[in-house]
Amino acid sequence: MRIAIGSDHVGLDLKKTLIADLEALGHSAIDCGCYQPGSTDYPIWGAAVGQAVALGRADLGVVVCGTGIGIGIAASRIPGVRVATVSEPYSAVLGRQHNNANVLAMGARVVGVEVARRIMRVFLEAEFEGGRHQRRVDQLEELARDPHALDALRPNTASPDAKSPDTASPDAANPDAASPDTQNQDIEK
Repeated sequence: MRIAIGSDHVGLDLKKTLIADLEALGHSAIDCGCYQPGSTDYPIWGAAVGQAVALGRADLGVVVCGTGIGIGIAASRIPGVRVATVSEPYSAVLGRQHNNANVLAMGARVVGVEVARRIMRVFLEAEFEGGRHQRRVDQLEELARDPHALDALRPNTASPDAKSPDTASPDAANPDAASPDTQNQDIEK
């Protein structure tokens, strides 16, 4: 398979290791950058991998930054890209089998090298199961085209702007409830 792979500066060393693994496994690695250890912006490299996959230059993609989150979000902004940001093998397999993920995102500061190598290997080995999962992947694609595409499928949704009791603020239902600002005070200390 042709695998597009990219990282920011934080993921550069892990990317190099993963490229060597891809080649050892018989895959063609398409290095979308970054290429130097100096500070760089992850959206550039996530978008490059996403574009390679979406345009058919690569079968799948792999992106790496500090957490995998930012570069994964960047890749997912490209229409047709479905990113699985994972830190263990089980989610990588299910991302392919159930969600037809076509880009894997990992964090170089989150997973060790050996775990990252295993995650990538099982991601590449797994195949989309289709069946009931195809309907859900189709719904994801509908949402990419129209954010309200699935509104009619939710029960009790009169309109996207209507406030229902379950979406009202917690203070309206319970004036003694903690607001989100006070709920996080202990976390921030």
